[in-house]
Amino acid sequence: MELSHKAYQHLLLHRKSRRTFSASATVPRKVWRGFLEDALNPIWKNGVRLPAAGGFSNYDILLLAQRLSGIKPGLYHLCASNHGAVRLKKIGLAVGAIQEYVRWAMAGNTSQATLILLARGTEIRAKYGKRGSELLHQNIGVVQLHLYLTATAWGLGGCAVGWVDQRVLGKSIQMHRGDAVVAFTFGL
Repeated sequence: MELSHKAYQHLLLHRKSRRTFSASATVPRKVWRGFLEDALNPIWKNGVRLPAAGGFSNYDILLLAQRLSGIKPGLYHLCASNHGAVRLKKIGLAVGAIQEYVRWAMAGNTSQATLILLARGTEIRAKYGKRGSELLHQNIGVVQLHLYLTATAWGLGGCAVGWVDQRVLGKSIQMHRGDAVVAFTFGL
């Protein structure tokens, strides 16, 4: 879907960036699924990751579902290849730590869900050296802006929580030096 300049300007002006979400509302299934599909399409197309700066777009995307209609609360690994998600049941300790970190970053508030973007930096740094880390962070910034605009298009609010301390994810998710981890909350 291609946006006209006028439609893009409208989205920018009506972007709902907020740190306070409804404490009780549940995001309807049609809305959150539509948001995730539209949000992930630029990253994956037909199950294949699309290239970014330097030909790399090595992202893992986790969904921390808290109040999404039709899905159990928990941590999910989003998989474009089967247009679904795999529930990560064995890392229950990390879920609590992630929830607490997000709550702290949002000054005590919580949202219906949080996307955690793990940008893998090994390949891009190997090709571009120190410049690779800069490109990785630029890519993450572009992804976060895209998430804001997509959330607004679906009537959701969003808040880029920012960089997440890799230790919060625990030892269950393998991380490498130079990986970038950011969180983006969304909801009503």
